[in-house]
Amino acid sequence: MPTPAEIIAGGWRSHIFHAIDGHPFVIAAPAKCGCRTVIRFLLRASGVDDAPLTDHQAQQHAHECTRLSRLPEAERLARLERGPVFAVVRDPLSRIASGFADRVVRIRRARRNAPMFDAIRAPGHDPDIGITFREFVHYLATTRDQDLDPHWQPVAHVLAGSEFDRLVDLAGLPGLLQELDAAHALRANPPSYRPPRTGAPWEGPALTDTDSGELRRRGIITPAGALYTPELEALVLDRYAADVELANAVRLPRAG
Repeated sequence: MPTPAEIIAGGWRSHIFHAIDGHPFVIAAPAKCGCRTVIRFLLRASGVDDAPLTDHQAQQHAHECTRLSRLPEAERLARLERGPVFAVVRDPLSRIASGFADRVVRIRRARRNAPMFDAIRAPGHDPDIGITFREFVHYLATTRDQDLDPHWQPVAHVLAGSEFDRLVDLAGLPGLLQELDAAHALRANPPSYRPPRTGAPWEGPALTDTDSGELRRRGIITPAGALYTPELEALVLDRYAADVELANAVRLPRAG
């Protein structure tokens, strides 16, 4: 397991840690774990008007304003050691369904998906056709952590080697940001909780074996209820067992 110093020196995971000048706290927000909410909140706390920014533009500003990776290595490590350090985690069933909806269905020609498509179907597979959710889950179940895209790498893998003062889930994230806003007089308009779209009820036919390209053409936002079978739920829960433990830890009473 890497130490905090090795994580910061290597840089490959330090992009998930966010902090702003003049305030001691650090927030780790892995992909598909409220990272957009955290970034926009911290941009506002830094005096950046995020309202006109697209998500991509907000991510670009994060490189300059919020990501711990913008700081010299020694300062990054010192910020992690001083803390407080918080981390956002997520139920893997929700996170994987959201990753499929946002990063496979909605994004038409994401270059980073090409290796996955090639591994699942065949080299040079047409991204306009895409893959099914069943194929996606079986790919996740048989691929090493380090070979997965950050949007579906296990959260436990990404956070390994770091210590946190508190874990929160998506439902608890707004409360954490409200606490930080009040404690540090940030005036950053912390958000209220909005349930993930993938948690919406679904009464239509199962979409487990429908190609992502077809879902895109039909304009379907794929809720988890349309995607999972008992077999696929079991596969995800087994593959992401460490993430299930993290999500369960959020629900335990806080010490002190």
